[in-house]
Amino acid sequence: MTHESTAETCLERWCDELPGRAVIDYVHALGWTFGEVALAVGDVALARAWAGGFRVDSVFARATALSRLAEAARGRPELVSAALREGYACATHESHLVELLLVDDFTDPAVAAVARERVYERLGEFGGTADLAWYLVRARLPEAEEAAHLATLARVLPHRNEASRCAMAAALRIVHARRGDLAAAEAARQLVDLRGPLPLYVSRAVIASAAAAGELEAIAPELDFFVRRDVLVALVRSGDVEAALARWPGESVARDALVARLAPDHPRAAEWRARAEAGAAELDEQYALGLITSFEVYEARLELIALRGAHDRSRARAELLTLAASIAADHAAVLQKERQFLTDVQAGTRTLEPEIDEKWFTPRGERALARALDEWCAAPDMATRFGIGRRGVRIFHAATAFARRGDVARAEALMERAFVGEEALVSLIEAVQPGLVPAYLATDRIETALALAQFAPMRSDALAPLLVELAEFGHLAEALALLEPALERASGVGDLVNLAPAVLAVADDRSAAAAEMVDALDRADAVRVHHAFTSFEAPFPA
Repeated sequence: MTHESTAETCLERWCDELPGRAVIDYVHALGWTFGEVALAVGDVALARAWAGGFRVDSVFARATALSRLAEAARGRPELVSAALREGYACATHESHLVELLLVDDFTDPAVAAVARERVYERLGEFGGTADLAWYLVRARLPEAEEAAHLATLARVLPHRNEASRCAMAAALRIVHARRGDLAAAEAARQLVDLRGPLPLYVSRAVIASAAAAGELEAIAPELDFFVRRDVLVALVRSGDVEAALARWPGESVARDALVARLAPDHPRAAEWRARAEAGAAELDEQYALGLITSFEVYEARLELIALRGAHDRSRARAELLTLAASIAADHAAVLQKERQFLTDVQAGTRTLEPEIDEKWFTPRGERALARALDEWCAAPDMATRFGIGRRGVRIFHAATAFARRGDVARAEALMERAFVGEEALVSLIEAVQPGLVPAYLATDRIETALALAQFAPMRSDALAPLLVELAEFGHLAEALALLEPALERASGVGDLVNLAPAVLAVADDRSAAAAEMVDALDRADAVRVHHAFTSFEAPFPA
């Protein structure tokens, strides 16, 4: 394959991926609870469009989103069945099927038959994984059939990866306890390892298993922060509202709104609702003061909208659409900035070389650099530096600016301080690499940067400057060898935007390539979540 044809392939991939990635990024930004809130305000079409925006063949996929809709639609059997039926149809991974089985109670025989078919398809290929274990929880098969599957799972359990093994064990604990085999149930419980972060589907499986055993409150402190909402929901649904509140300590608009919605008949429901509404007015001020994060603000607004949906659907739906539009505007701004860059390149008024960051030459920048150096150099070990990578990246960004302004000596001295005698280890800190690679390039250490990129896959914002430099010096083969897999790894618009200068750098006709990329941006802008995804086998009931 020639350099030109490979460059064309990279350009084609970039342009083909961008529109779809723009929608995926958007629905991911809306969050896992957006579909639930859409149902709470009575907008089934919006919930369907949200779920349809997720890809089929990814970890965080459409099947998982549909499982969330099915869970949120309890009490509406037609909607639950429609979501589950479509979810099973597009499930491609163990995690997808587990998420669906966690919420499917098999009350619809037709959906249960689809679930059996999908699980058994994978059984022949993989010999039994977590989805089979959770199928046994739901299906209550005849004794002989269930025993045969349990024997298969016992045989393969030690050979599964840690995540799959944990999800399998969580299910097997329920099945063995139901069969009266308490020793086997306890053995399965011992295999549920809560150390370290767990994939989301595994955490949810563990929550379901512990809730079934009446032990969720006991293990909740060991679970990851990011599943605290799932824990709270499970505890409220089990009737233990006080335990749920304890798992989310401190007054919080999101917590109070969620509990008030989930337990509307509780004696304190009016109190929680009033406190949530009162706290809503302070969200922006708390965020401005740094007391809460932008994620917490968004989470609170979603929960408030869902709560209001029970009393004033018209207002709540309008608020939800406004919130979704604000997220869309943020994403549109990213695309607009990229369009300006590409348009300038197409017109020949801009090069691919990044602009010098002038802030490092101001008193404020000098103070920021001094603080970063103090914290970085005072860290007791490299493990600590992995956790404060943003401090390190600032140091290297400053070094890049100094070198590109001609003060190479100061840049090199600054880099030496940042390496703290452990350059090899510092260079492996992923969060530092977007600053380190440009610093290497600015101080004429391109070979060092190339060796680092060839050692392990780099983040797109670290790799792109190196690829541009390689292409500028005529090393197209090396640049393309790294660019193609980087485009394959791209997980969203951010990665594609980061890699755009590299795609242009290897192009035979840079202006023409920029024009094609602008067309791709136009297609991304034209995509509307409400209209672009209609791949449901059966329409959702209203």
